[in-house]
Amino acid sequence: MNARDLAAVQAQLAQARLPFEDLLPTSMPLFLGVRDSDSGLSRDVTQPGPLIAFAGLESHGVEGLLRSLWVRPDHRGRGLARTLLHAHESQARQLGLNRLVLLTESAADFFQALGYRETDRTALSAQLRASTQFQQLCPASAHCLSKTL
Repeated sequence: MNARDLAAVQAQLAQARLPFEDLLPTSMPLFLGVRDSDSGLSRDVTQPGPLIAFAGLESHGVEGLLRSLWVRPDHRGRGLARTLLHAHESQARQLGLNRLVLLTESAADFFQALGYRETDRTALSAQLRASTQFQQLCPASAHCLSKTL
């Protein structure tokens, strides 16, 4: 995805009550998305059509922060979230990251079914814990989950 997608991503995250305040145009290259095009479902985000699913990744040293996983309600249950998650795991490996971490208040069961485990925040790097997601945007009550890659 690219900087042109920022406004659409922020709008969808705001509507879903997910954090978006720290997203910048420079955040978009590590976001992956799926569009609904005239020719059907397209995982090529360069194609025209509205975003129907996306997720972001932030690199913090050797750890990655998975964030902003969103699927449009009328497209849920089709495996798009799982597809994006697997794509980000692959992307993280290519970037040399050894662990993916996420914070969630509502989707812990989904991520745990895919191999993510509850993680004590103090076991994470200081660099990751210093991120805006950890320091300001996600409450301390959010589940902290991680997966070794």
